[in-house]
Amino acid sequence: MNTNYFFKGKTWLFFFLFFFSGVTVSLAEIELIGETLTVTGFIRHQTVFNMGEKNPYNSNPQYDTNGYLASPPKKTGYGVQQDKNWCNLNRTWFVTEWNYRPADIFKLYSKIRVIEDSTTNVDGDLYEYNALALSTDHYGSTGRLGHDNHVTAEIWEMYGDLDLGNLWLRLGKQQIVWGEMISARILDVVNPLDKSWHFTWEPEEFENIRIPQWMLRAVYNIEPGSLPLLDELYVEGFLNPGDIVPTNDPQIGNPYRHNYQYEYNPNNPDEWGGIWRTTEENDRRGDREFGFRLGYKLGQFAGTLNYAHLFSDDAISKTTRLYGTIPAPWARYLGDAEKDYPRIDIYGMSMNYAFDQPVNTVMTIEATYIPNAPWYTIDGFYFPAGVPPVSLLPVVGMDYIDTREFNYAINLQRFSNIIPGQQFMNVTFQYQGKYVPEADDVKWTPGAPPPSYQNPRGDYGTNTGNIVEKINTDAFVLSLSQDFAYKTYKASCLIIWQPDGVYRINPGFAYTPGDHWRFDVFANWWGGNAYDNNNKSCLNYFYYQDEVMARITYQF
Repeated sequence: MNTNYFFKGKTWLFFFLFFFSGVTVSLAEIELIGETLTVTGFIRHQTVFNMGEKNPYNSNPQYDTNGYLASPPKKTGYGVQQDKNWCNLNRTWFVTEWNYRPADIFKLYSKIRVIEDSTTNVDGDLYEYNALALSTDHYGSTGRLGHDNHVTAEIWEMYGDLDLGNLWLRLGKQQIVWGEMISARILDVVNPLDKSWHFTWEPEEFENIRIPQWMLRAVYNIEPGSLPLLDELYVEGFLNPGDIVPTNDPQIGNPYRHNYQYEYNPNNPDEWGGIWRTTEENDRRGDREFGFRLGYKLGQFAGTLNYAHLFSDDAISKTTRLYGTIPAPWARYLGDAEKDYPRIDIYGMSMNYAFDQPVNTVMTIEATYIPNAPWYTIDGFYFPAGVPPVSLLPVVGMDYIDTREFNYAINLQRFSNIIPGQQFMNVTFQYQGKYVPEADDVKWTPGAPPPSYQNPRGDYGTNTGNIVEKINTDAFVLSLSQDFAYKTYKASCLIIWQPDGVYRINPGFAYTPGDHWRFDVFANWWGGNAYDNNNKSCLNYFYYQDEVMARITYQF
């Protein structure tokens, strides 16, 4: 453990707030101004133990993913971690939720959180990285009151609600959740994700990684009886006037990093990581995002029709110029690339039906169609026949095309009396998938496939037929959750299996001795070896992420 950690950065701020919160917990349990002003929250510490392997995307000192010899060993991103780390995450949270309701029709809400991340300080085998980077300076009324690489204090959510009977309005920094599938975002597409620290492997899945944005949201309920047969009908819409935040991915050195770096920063030559000098990201401030849905209910059948006009959350890179080389033995062809977040249109629908006795099952279906989804082209690099790509320079750069994409899932949920004398078990079964009609023409990632692959044409580096990459992501999901002893104990297990022979198992156990304390232990296990662990559509892409997580939470 690095003992200097306690004396550097803004760590003193966290310890001050932690002590202060302990002093005021009893105050937060009461209504500060009757029912007008109330405060709730929690203090949590979590540690994630690495039971898997060293992250391959932090530890490849010789070759990058395109088969080129890496740059001289500086902070390349291909050799920043020499040994396997024992700690994937060591983080403490202090979260408060404030509710102010001066009138029945009006409410103000804010979630303020202080996070301290000491992962790189407790594990000396990890490269020093910014654990709390949220977005670039361009996008971001992030509400951060102050932060460094290890500590942040921020207003995570802040909005006001106005209830005018049939019309309900919410204005402010918020999350909009339209989908309800397990470990899959079908209709839940409005907010980007903070994937820099634990992906969807928390028990709460997307709740803590969905990034709130400044938006206006409105719901108008049409009076029952206005249309024949329908029991309920409403129209909902949202507008983001231009403060758009992209997905936040892990940085170099992060145990959760999930790809190689394809670009380098010309303003900091020590941060080599790829062959592309990336220009400034296209500035999207002032560009609007919006969407709406029509919801209805007829007896035990309900559903929505959705549309969203958004920007892609993930950056897509495109080569704008090729020039120059780096001399041997680090021979590379350098190029300029531009990052873009293309506009996409998402058409969606959902259907729910509640079956009566004896089935007692709720069925939910969600589906989306994206006519202009951005995907990388398969022939991003080209090498003449018989010439190993390690010694040759590429003559074509990165490019992407718009293509059709379908996403879908069906979910069955039932509460069943499985264990005599105990509460009902929550049993959920789900099937989910992705279909890209032009799958043979597109790729998940830019660049060439591994140098060992040679297509039938005799060329190195192209990906005709997607022999290396699989695009469609069908999977079966089983989720089990059982309470014991009046919710004092809870056992759960999430199993995701893909027909190609890969799976993820996520067992968990929680102990809640009273109204305030909660102790959790969860694990993530990955298995199978389809596509040699290098295909982003397969669960075993994260084969190195076997882990056990322990959490202690005090809630007030």
